[in-house]
Amino acid sequence: MIPAERRQKMLEYIVDSGSASISELADTFDISDMTVHRDLRILEVEGHIQKTYGGAVLSPYNVETDYDRRLKLHPQPKDIIGETAASLINNGDSILLDPSTTSLAIVPHLKNKQNLTIFTTSVSAISKLKDIVSVYHFDVYSTGGLLYEDTDGLIGPTTIEYLDNIHVDKCFISASGICYPEGITDPIPLIAEVKNHMANSSTEVFICIDKSKFGRLSNFKILPLEKVDLVISDATPDTTCVKELQELGVEFYFVES
Repeated sequence: MIPAERRQKMLEYIVDSGSASISELADTFDISDMTVHRDLRILEVEGHIQKTYGGAVLSPYNVETDYDRRLKLHPQPKDIIGETAASLINNGDSILLDPSTTSLAIVPHLKNKQNLTIFTTSVSAISKLKDIVSVYHFDVYSTGGLLYEDTDGLIGPTTIEYLDNIHVDKCFISASGICYPEGITDPIPLIAEVKNHMANSSTEVFICIDKSKFGRLSNFKILPLEKVDLVISDATPDTTCVKELQELGVEFYFVES
């Protein structure tokens, strides 16, 4: 991997996680700590990150939000995952979409569906759905709540109370990490809490997640693995993390990106 490509992937990793340590990046990219320091210095000069003691965080001076940055990451896998997820939705289903960019990729592929009832904690999903609801006879509901800073997600007591008073057929959730034995995790506790309530409001829980998230662990748990009905991903069956999850009984729908 050439240095410029490695730095781009390193930036994507930090964007996904919000922060990363030197040792974490060295292990992930199989490079020395010194090389990580050099790469981070370049990313800092370019205005993408800010070096910290022992690691790096996203630059607070970049006016582009974290959500804006994540929209640009892994667009092809997300679109394929979104298309596959949409194929599992039947006419007349009620569904719940989280505020992730991966779940947002489901929306364009709903245009061949009829009579869906859609609930979401995503501001962007509401915006994208408003132009097609009347044509395809969708009922679209926002959970309401507080817009969490630098994300697209609605959080707080209003959101949770709403979720606890509905029930849907299928829930679609993404996350920062999936691993054994910890399960599905996210770096933001208030977002993780909302996603947990989303899953508890649904008959089936689908995890839509690209291969970069496997084996990664964030601080806050969304769900244990036994509550996941299906993982939709461009990961490959021969990776260590996937094998561990399959041995536990987690079911996968593998897509090619």
